[in-house]
Amino acid sequence: MSDLNFPKIGMKENLRPVFTAKDAIRVTDRDKLEKMPKKALLIYSSALEDRLRNDLSLARYNLPFESPFYHYINPSVYIDKNHSLLFIRITIGAPVTAIMADDLIAVGVRSIILAGTAGGLGRNISVGDVCICTSALRDEGTSHHYLKHSMFVDSDKELNDSMEKGMMELGIGFKKGPTWSTDAVYVESKEEIKKYAEMGVLTVDMEAAALFAVAKIRQIKASAVFVVSDLLNGQEWSGMKEHEIEEGFSNLARIASIYSKL
Repeated sequence: MSDLNFPKIGMKENLRPVFTAKDAIRVTDRDKLEKMPKKALLIYSSALEDRLRNDLSLARYNLPFESPFYHYINPSVYIDKNHSLLFIRITIGAPVTAIMADDLIAVGVRSIILAGTAGGLGRNISVGDVCICTSALRDEGTSHHYLKHSMFVDSDKELNDSMEKGMMELGIGFKKGPTWSTDAVYVESKEEIKKYAEMGVLTVDMEAAALFAVAKIRQIKASAVFVVSDLLNGQEWSGMKEHEIEEGFSNLARIASIYSKL
């Protein structure tokens, strides 16, 4: 054991959990579950929720299963008009993302994309840019309880390639590269930002590493698409740029439509 690393008991990825998502969830409508989409989009912003609901004519959807943890996660769920994609808004954070992803996978979902905002680290990143996340630097806690230690965990290349193709066909400009997933927003230091930017990391977020770790161990496809909401690549934090974020959300709605057709 080492007090400098976690989990505190080594090789945790090889240990048997006391209970899993399949044990925790309760199916409430088995017929509906069989027809439920096998793709999901996870979001965290109520503003993005409103934009997606309006732009894509989403309908409210009652999940055909429930979990005791949803009293805390409080998911808002929608479905597109073709019944091909679930849209689920949850609260921020890697643990919540992992719980929701594991639950969805337990009932048959095979592809999950995280969509939202991220801070910009790369030197050529601007507010409003769309970034496809190719991998996540694991500086949060959750992913380490799923996978053995590594600096990065990758998103799904095949899923990324399909999204790229659709975005190029619609003329949506984008950048692609790694994100830095961290639990601690208020202690992101200049030293870390400089180091990770030099490594080619484009953005900073809170959840991607957790999602990719769950997806990897459960053998499903996962990725993330971000709109850059603020910059940390200068000497000072830029602050959130609300107008540019709203414009970026329009692109995320178009990207969600691409995903629904894959």
